Amino acid sequence: MVLYSEKCEESSAQCKGIVNDNLIISKTDLDGVITYANENFCKLSGYEASELIGKPHSVIRSPNGQSEVFERMWETILSKKTWQGRIENRKKNGDFYTVVSIVAPIFDNKGGIAEFVAIRYDVTEQVETEKRLQEAKQKKEKMQLENEMLEEVNRAKESFLLVFTHELKTPLNAVISFSDYISNELKQKGSEFEELSELAHTIRQSGMWMLENVESILDIGRLQADRLSFKYQDLDMMILLSALVKDDKSLIDERSLDVKIDCPAQMKISSDPIQFKRVVANLVSNAIKHAHTKIEISCLVEDGRFRLQVEDDGDGVPQQSREKIFELFEQVEESHLTRRGKGTGIGLFFVKLLCEKMHYSVTCKHSQKLGGASFEVSGEIFPSQEIKSDLSEKGEK
Repeated sequence: MVLYSEKCEESSAQCKGIVNDNLIISKTDLDGVITYANENFCKLSGYEASELIGKPHSVIRSPNGQSEVFERMWETILSKKTWQGRIENRKKNGDFYTVVSIVAPIFDNKGGIAEFVAIRYDVTEQVETEKRLQEAKQKKEKMQLENEMLEEVNRAKESFLLVFTHELKTPLNAVISFSDYISNELKQKGSEFEELSELAHTIRQSGMWMLENVESILDIGRLQADRLSFKYQDLDMMILLSALVKDDKSLIDERSLDVKIDCPAQMKISSDPIQFKRVVANLVSNAIKHAHTKIEISCLVEDGRFRLQVEDDGDGVPQQSREKIFELFEQVEESHLTRRGKGTGIGLFFVKLLCEKMHYSVTCKHSQKLGGASFEVSGEIFPSQEIKSDLSEKGEK
């Protein structure tokens, strides 16, 4: 027969075993010197029991400013109460770990404090998770704030561009109209005024080019702020190219240019009709400005991709400048005067941005056929639904 007291002792021993196996336990004297450290304490801290016993508990204390925490702890336990809190400690190898500690006084027969016992459990992983979540939250909040600020900047920039372009377009339209009127009037006065008529006509052409650039500046702002709308549909390339050439017929006739279109009948691609037309229109306009006598526009399909080329027989673009001309306000070197001075670099910069948005590539090469410049735009005939949806959503902002 097992006596009741024996059962209690056995149960008590089991409880101590469970506690020792699962918790981090230590004891200290009234001065905080370690008098006992269980196996879990040694394992977590990296110290042997012999390295801990007889040393102040500060041997494992983290240097990361916790003085107020320890002041409150000592104040609590010296007043014979139990303290609980989270503490960061440092292992023997220098790594940090975090524990939730319960520190309580142990009393002697007279009710005085004999020693202190600390029971802890490791929450390092939980703390790291909380830290990552907090960092992710802060990053998200920062990104949200940055996006809001960027949106505000874009709105302000667009408002400025709208006012800016409006203020420029009004006098430019007047310059274009009046110079056209002056040119026609001078022509009627006879050949002696022919030179002045040509100068008035040059003013008109410069005004037209400037007006195009003003429109492009506004669209560049919209494009960079993802506010330009894209709506995809099937385009008949021959019809589109013929319409573009027809739009520029007066300029083509004026410069006595021979323009040819080489495109398969009923060739179709899926693109935004307005924005794609603007890409090609800029390249055709660029060719008209720089060609001597000939321009050729060709389009073909190969392996699910289209390739559109606009070539001219002008002076061309030096190899070292073929990438630069797509940058804002960049032109070619001064030695190529006929290509220089006929544009600001805004149109090709706009073409580059527009092509990037639509996932097209645009390049400038030497035209083997005509000897001048060859601009090429290529891309998928039928872009993925993901690309089309992404561009549509951005345009709806």
